[in-house]
Amino acid sequence: MPAEAQMSAPRDEVNLDFLRALAVLMVLVCHLSILFKFPRGMDYQIAVHLGRLGVLFFFVHTTLVLMFSLERLQPKYGGVVLFLAFWVRRIFRIYPLSILIVLVVFLGHLPVEHLPPGGFASDRIWSGAVLANLLLVQNIVQAPSMPAPLWSLPYEMQMYVMLPFLYLLVRRMKSVRPAILLWVLSLPLAYIQPRLSPWFSILAVFPYFLPGIIAYRFWGRQRSRWRSFAWPVVLLAIATLASLWYRDEVGWLVCLLLGLIVPRFAELQSSWLRKASHAIAKYSYGIYLAHVLCLWLAFSKLQALGPAVGWSVFLVTVVLLPIALFHAIEAPMIRAGAWVVQQLFSRVQLPVRLARSFTS
Repeated sequence: MPAEAQMSAPRDEVNLDFLRALAVLMVLVCHLSILFKFPRGMDYQIAVHLGRLGVLFFFVHTTLVLMFSLERLQPKYGGVVLFLAFWVRRIFRIYPLSILIVLVVFLGHLPVEHLPPGGFASDRIWSGAVLANLLLVQNIVQAPSMPAPLWSLPYEMQMYVMLPFLYLLVRRMKSVRPAILLWVLSLPLAYIQPRLSPWFSILAVFPYFLPGIIAYRFWGRQRSRWRSFAWPVVLLAIATLASLWYRDEVGWLVCLLLGLIVPRFAELQSSWLRKASHAIAKYSYGIYLAHVLCLWLAFSKLQALGPAVGWSVFLVTVVLLPIALFHAIEAPMIRAGAWVVQQLFSRVQLPVRLARSFTS
């Protein structure tokens, strides 16, 4: 069996759903903990670290899942067309919802650029900052994110530019060792990035994304799998311990550990956990972008109505709003992206396949 075939993963990977669901819940718990200063005595930085780790879980998950996405696209599109098809689909996937959220924050003058302990805070917003948020380049121009969780999306979009190159590179690797070496080589770049221009800020997150490539290269190579019940336990243990002693170096190691262990666990068997993980993962993008708006509405805008109303409004909106956003915006734009790719590049599929047949 060729190495490429061994890496293929099912389209509905239950353990990856759980990883994504846990990641977005970590961010949500982080912001709830900061807003309400609980549990009692909880250090502010521990809550911040928990949210940061949730984003890092996202980074590893996203890279791994998109490796499989590129794998599925490759039989249809080759060469530069593979790159273009991938990029177009990601643009349709990420930008429509992020643009809507930025416009709501800007036009509604919502103070959700920061979430200090016990409340919300706005930042000085200028026209260039709004444009940077719409384009998802605020890390380059050093603009505040609108809302705060939007800070991670520029890094994702900039990493998407590189993923097809990394995909083609990792397909040539005969073992996982070169992928681990690539991760090791990224560490000095991440270390020196703060001393460089913001234009190179993507270097700082390489060690967080590359473990997803390690997991992809590792996928399907395990002769025996670890018990499925340990998967949630291990992830929760990692999140808890790392949030207590978080530093950049800890984040690097956490991501590497995830890249090494994600392929090792058998799929979760619990029916309720599988369904819950899939549902949360499905709507996680909307939860991630919109939950701060739900918090502001429930506990700032409607604060005078009391905590009972606030919690009711929050629980209803944090569930229903992401569902509405997914079906009204995300799903149609995903289909639109697939349609545009099909229309733009279907004509070159045959020449690409013929070229591959002559060069293979």
